[in-house]
Amino acid sequence: MLAQGFDVVIVGARCAGSPLATMLARQGVNVAVLERATFPRDTLSTHIFEADGLAFLDRLGVTDQLHATGAPFMMRSNSRAEDFRFNVEWPQRAGDVGGSASVRRTLLDPILVGAAEQAGAEVRMAADVTGLVQDDGRVTGVRVRTRGREDELRARLVVGADGRNSTVANLVAARKYNVVPNQRFAYWAFFEGANMPAEPTNVFHRWADKFVISAAADNGLYQVIVIPELSELPRFRANLERSFMEHALSCEPVAEALEGAQRVGKLFGMVHYNGFFRDPCGPGWMLVGDAGHFKDPAPGRGIGDEFAQVDAAVPKIMAGLGGSLEVQDAALTMWAGGAITNSPIIIGSPTIWARRAECRPSSRRWWRTCTTTGRSGGSSISSRTGRSRRRC
Repeated sequence: MLAQGFDVVIVGARCAGSPLATMLARQGVNVAVLERATFPRDTLSTHIFEADGLAFLDRLGVTDQLHATGAPFMMRSNSRAEDFRFNVEWPQRAGDVGGSASVRRTLLDPILVGAAEQAGAEVRMAADVTGLVQDDGRVTGVRVRTRGREDELRARLVVGADGRNSTVANLVAARKYNVVPNQRFAYWAFFEGANMPAEPTNVFHRWADKFVISAAADNGLYQVIVIPELSELPRFRANLERSFMEHALSCEPVAEALEGAQRVGKLFGMVHYNGFFRDPCGPGWMLVGDAGHFKDPAPGRGIGDEFAQVDAAVPKIMAGLGGSLEVQDAALTMWAGGAITNSPIIIGSPTIWARRAECRPSSRRWWRTCTTTGRSGGSSISSRTGRSRRRC
C-alpha cells in the first residue's frame, strides 16, 4: 500500500468538495480530492441556486463557463404565497451577477472539478474511501481504493464533502440530530421548446396543497419541479406522468410555458428523506455541505448553502493549518458554532433575508413573506435548535 502525504484530503468532488479544494489550493495548501463517481454523472438535485451562489461562482472564476452552458442568469421571480402574488426583481447586493440560475449537475460538477484541478489540487475520480487512518483518536488520513489500487493518504485534516449518505460521517460515527422527516415529496423534469418569457424568470408558487417551481435552465431547457404533500403520494404514483403534469399545469405561468413543449429525459424524484444536522467536526475531521446538514430541497438552497459553508470554512481551515492541532480544533469549533448556525445558510428565520442591507424595503418584505409563508414542511430549522455543542 502506497502512503502519500497531504495537508487536506477532501472526500467528495461536487458542490462542496471541489470549490473547497480550489480555494485552499490557491492559497498553497496541498490538497487531494477523492470522488467515488466519474464525471459527468447526475445526482439528485434541484439544480437551482440563487444570487449568493452565482456571486460565489463568479469569485471562483467560472462565470464564463456557466454562460457557456446556455443557462440564463434569471433576474426576476414570479412568486405566489397563497393569495399573495408578486413578480419582482431579485434582491441584489454589491458583487452579485444575477438572481438565480439552473445548471444541471452533469454540467456544473465538471466545471467545479476543473477549477480545482487548475488550482493545483490532485483530483482522483472513481476513488472509494474504505477506511480512516487514526492516531490516538485523531483522524490523520484515509484509505482509498482507485481502480484496484489501495493507497493510504495521510493528512492534517480530512473533510467529508460526500453528501447526505457521507462515508466520512459514517466512519467517524458523527452524531445525527434534529432529524425531521419530509412533509412533501418532489418530482422534476426538463422540457424543450418551452414558451419562456423574454426576461428569464424563476417561478415559485405555493398555494393550498400545490407547490410548483420552474426555471430557465441550461441549453435552452425549461425545468419544472412539483412538490405535493406526502399524503398525496399513493395517488400521485398511481399514474406518475399524468399526476406530474396535472400538478405542473395548475400553475398558470408554467402552463403557459409548457404549451407545445416536450419533456426531455425521465422524471426525477425524491420521495422519502429526512432533514438533519450532524456533528460538524472532530479531531482531524470536518463535514461540509449535505454531509453535515441536509434540508428539505423545496427552497432550492442546497447548492447555495454548500457554497456559503465553504466560504466560511476556508479562513478557519487556513488558521488551523498554520497552528498547532489545538489551534486547528479551536478554529473548526468556531466555524461549526458560528458560520453554520448564525447565517443565511440555515433557512428558517424570516429575518435572514432582511439582513441584506442593500435590498430595497419592498424586497425585504417580499423575502420575509417567502421564508415565513412559503416554506415547505421540514425545510426550516431554527439556528437556536441547530447549534452543535460539541467541540471539534
